Amino acid sequence: MSFVSLSGVYSPAKKIEDSKVPIALEKYLGSNPSVRKIRIHFDNDIAGRKAAQTLKTILPDKYEIVDEPPKAGKDFNDFLCMRMGIYNKKTHERNEER
Repeated sequence: MSFVSLSGVYSPAKKIEDSKVPIALEKYLGSNPSVRKIRIHFDNDIAGRKAAQTLKTILPDKYEIVDEPPKAGKDFNDFLCMRMGIYNKKTHERNEER
Protein backbone atom coordinates (compact mmCIF):
# COMPACT_ATOMS: atom_id res chain seq x y z
CA MET A 1 0.00 0.00 0.00
CA SER A 2 1.23 3.50 -0.84
CA PHE A 3 0.11 6.97 0.19
CA VAL A 4 0.07 10.20 -1.81
CA SER A 5 -0.54 13.54 -0.11
CA LEU A 6 -2.19 16.33 -2.06
CA SER A 7 -1.27 18.80 0.69
CA GLY A 8 -4.76 20.21 0.96
CA VAL A 9 -4.45 22.44 -2.09
CA TYR A 10 -6.74 20.72 -4.61
CA SER A 11 -9.45 22.96 -5.97
CA PRO A 12 -11.74 21.54 -8.68
CA ALA A 13 -12.94 23.64 -11.62
CA LYS A 14 -16.41 25.20 -11.43
CA LYS A 15 -17.61 22.57 -13.90
CA ILE A 16 -16.40 19.27 -12.37
CA GLU A 17 -15.82 17.63 -15.76
CA ASP A 18 -13.27 20.35 -16.61
CA SER A 19 -11.15 19.62 -13.53
CA LYS A 20 -7.67 18.18 -13.77
CA VAL A 21 -6.16 15.36 -11.75
CA PRO A 22 -3.75 16.83 -9.15
CA ILE A 23 -0.17 16.66 -10.44
CA ALA A 24 1.11 14.55 -7.51
CA LEU A 25 -1.60 11.95 -8.09
CA GLU A 26 -1.16 12.03 -11.86
CA LYS A 27 2.60 11.44 -11.54
CA TYR A 28 2.12 8.66 -8.99
CA LEU A 29 -0.45 6.85 -11.14
CA GLY A 30 1.75 7.29 -14.23
CA SER A 31 4.69 5.71 -12.40
CA ASN A 32 2.57 2.90 -10.93
CA PRO A 33 0.41 1.46 -13.72
CA SER A 34 -0.60 -1.56 -11.61
CA VAL A 35 -2.72 0.62 -9.27
CA ARG A 36 -6.39 -0.20 -9.65
CA LYS A 37 -7.87 1.00 -6.35
CA ILE A 38 -7.66 4.50 -4.89
CA ARG A 39 -8.83 5.33 -1.37
CA ILE A 40 -9.61 8.99 -0.79
CA HIS A 41 -9.30 10.33 2.77
CA PHE A 42 -10.18 13.99 2.29
CA ASP A 43 -11.61 16.29 4.96
CA ASN A 44 -15.22 16.08 6.03
CA ASP A 45 -16.02 19.63 4.94
CA ILE A 46 -17.55 21.09 1.78
CA ALA A 47 -14.17 21.45 0.02
CA GLY A 48 -13.11 17.89 0.88
CA ARG A 49 -16.41 16.35 -0.19
CA LYS A 50 -16.37 18.33 -3.47
CA ALA A 51 -12.76 17.30 -4.18
CA ALA A 52 -13.58 13.64 -3.55
CA GLN A 53 -16.60 13.79 -5.85
CA THR A 54 -14.51 15.50 -8.51
CA LEU A 55 -11.82 12.79 -8.47
CA LYS A 56 -14.50 10.11 -8.64
CA THR A 57 -15.86 11.89 -11.72
CA ILE A 58 -12.66 12.66 -13.62
CA LEU A 59 -10.45 9.63 -12.96
CA PRO A 60 -10.66 6.92 -15.61
CA ASP A 61 -13.01 3.99 -15.08
CA LYS A 62 -10.03 1.66 -14.72
CA TYR A 63 -9.73 2.82 -11.08
CA GLU A 64 -11.98 1.77 -8.26
CA ILE A 65 -12.42 4.92 -6.16
CA VAL A 66 -13.26 4.47 -2.48
CA ASP A 67 -14.24 7.65 -0.64
CA GLU A 68 -13.45 7.29 3.08
CA PRO A 69 -13.82 10.58 4.96
CA PRO A 70 -13.38 10.58 8.75
CA LYS A 71 -16.36 9.12 10.62
CA ALA A 72 -16.46 12.17 12.88
CA GLY A 73 -14.82 15.58 13.00
CA LYS A 74 -13.57 17.82 10.22
CA ASP A 75 -10.47 15.79 9.40
CA PHE A 76 -8.56 12.72 10.56
CA ASN A 77 -6.67 14.72 13.15
CA ASP A 78 -10.01 15.72 14.76
CA PHE A 79 -11.20 12.12 14.52
CA LEU A 80 -8.04 10.78 16.18
CA CYS A 81 -8.26 13.36 18.98
CA MET A 82 -11.89 12.39 19.60
CA ARG A 83 -11.00 8.70 19.69
CA MET A 84 -8.16 9.35 22.14
CA GLY A 85 -10.16 11.75 24.31
CA ILE A 86 -7.89 14.65 23.43
CA TYR A 87 -9.81 17.83 22.79
CA ASN A 88 -8.70 20.72 20.66
CA LYS A 89 -8.90 23.73 22.99
CA LYS A 90 -10.61 26.00 20.42
CA THR A 91 -13.15 23.32 19.45
CA HIS A 92 -13.78 22.48 23.11
CA GLU A 93 -14.29 26.15 24.00
CA ARG A 94 -16.72 26.63 21.11
CA ASN A 95 -18.74 23.60 22.23
CA GLU A 96 -18.92 24.93 25.81
CA GLU A 97 -20.32 28.26 24.55
CA ARG A 98 -23.30 26.54 22.95
